Amino acid sequence: MNKFLKSNFRFLLAAALGISLLASSNFIKASNDNYKFHLLVPYGYGNAYSNDAFRQTTHTDNPWKVNLQKSAEGKGTIMTFWLINTGNSKIPKASKIHNVKQGSGAHYYHANSQGSHTYVALAVENNNYSASSYGIDGVWDEETW
Repeated sequence: MNKFLKSNFRFLLAAALGISLLASSNFIKASNDNYKFHLLVPYGYGNAYSNDAFRQTTHTDNPWKVNLQKSAEGKGTIMTFWLINTGNSKIPKASKIHNVKQGSGAHYYHANSQGSHTYVALAVENNNYSASSYGIDGVWDEETW
């Protein structure tokens, strides 16, 4: 038996490592994704919401992401974004609010404990009063690592 282990040690080690990597990949689901959104921002200071996604982490320092790529209001538009907890109408905010400029790339922000292990959605509000509705496009992710 000792001779078998010595002669096949590298093979057995590689097999054990491969099996452990395959087994652990089934449990790791969080990643830095790009969920597309197209939202119609209502007139005035109205809010719009994306589809929700499950934020599986309990780490508030695992950031969420938003990238405002296009806005029918114009180039360089600033919009206000935050996460909401879609399962708790009494305490909906799952993060602080953040102003994001169109075309400035991806922005990463921390959630709060209301965004831990629950369904969340991206919320957006026009940061200035507008007399008409308009569309915005971009990508977001509920957790990035």
